[in-house]
Amino acid sequence: MRQGVRLRGLKYVTKPNGNVYVYRRVNDALIPLPLLAENDPKFLAAYAAAGEAKPKPKSRAGAGSLDALAASYLRSRMYSGLADSTRSDRRRVLDRLRVKAGKVQVAAIEPRHVKADLAALEDSPANHRLKCWRALMAHAIEQGWREDDPSAKIPKRKTSGESYHSWTEDEIEQFKVRHPHGTKARLMLEMILATGQRISDIAVMGRQHVRNGRISVKQKKTGVALSIPIGADLRRELDLLPTTQLTFLLTEYDKPFALKGLGQWWRKRCDEAGLNHWSAHGGRHAVGRRLAEAGCTSHEIMAILGHKTLAEAERYTRAAAQDSLADTAIAKTEQRHKSSVKFAFKELKEPSND
Repeated sequence: MRQGVRLRGLKYVTKPNGNVYVYRRVNDALIPLPLLAENDPKFLAAYAAAGEAKPKPKSRAGAGSLDALAASYLRSRMYSGLADSTRSDRRRVLDRLRVKAGKVQVAAIEPRHVKADLAALEDSPANHRLKCWRALMAHAIEQGWREDDPSAKIPKRKTSGESYHSWTEDEIEQFKVRHPHGTKARLMLEMILATGQRISDIAVMGRQHVRNGRISVKQKKTGVALSIPIGADLRRELDLLPTTQLTFLLTEYDKPFALKGLGQWWRKRCDEAGLNHWSAHGGRHAVGRRLAEAGCTSHEIMAILGHKTLAEAERYTRAAAQDSLADTAIAKTEQRHKSSVKFAFKELKEPSND
């Protein structure tokens, strides 16, 4: 039960029956802990004892197995060079694969086995799992465990294109009504809308990043450096913070949020506003939409969101252009229809020469 105390190596597992278990990861082994608040003395004592145990990693299978390959990959530069959030996501997928098929020999894996693993998943999760398979097989080839990638010819599934719901203007106003000016939730909302950054970057923003009315960001995921003007709405919220407060968003214990903790805290604020389909990343999509609707070019959108390719930014400009062209088309159609009707009535009213 989380109470804002930040402890490393904790893993919470919710079973299908709803029971929650907590473990401390030590050298790839999971040591069970009591389900108590993280600042409870009994929990802290058990946490410390788990760390002192220093168990050896438990081998699930022998050499040449999928389990051994995953363990090797997690120690590789290929894995360590990924962004923190990507490493966390990938490790979670690999943990599931190791439990499901850890004893399988890597040399024996065929495309049909990968397809069977993906079969029960929805489209987006399946594509994410496929990406993990390809990374794992690339490592296997690099290490000489096999010569080919059994996942290479398996196509990605077609998705709707939007894995996150993009906030609408009505929803943004709904959130503002529930979380007015001066609240921590409103501050985070304005930070997202003013900068368009991911939650991993929002979590660490503070006064050290502000200079001359701009906020400097080096994106944690991509390493892209940005300098973004601070708009009036965000400035109004920042002016309420104590001048001694370095990081903008703090926990109830006046400590910076861990990334996962901030995500959980934001989830509750969205639920309070009746927006349980919201995510912080949906705000990033909303910023892209706003920029495109304002007539910004793809390059201007890239300067805010930090995209590395035009294709990523152009999805927003294409959508905005479609809206604009559709409006123009309907307006022309209605104008032509009105002209036709007016001409027809004129013919009816004109006296006949007969």
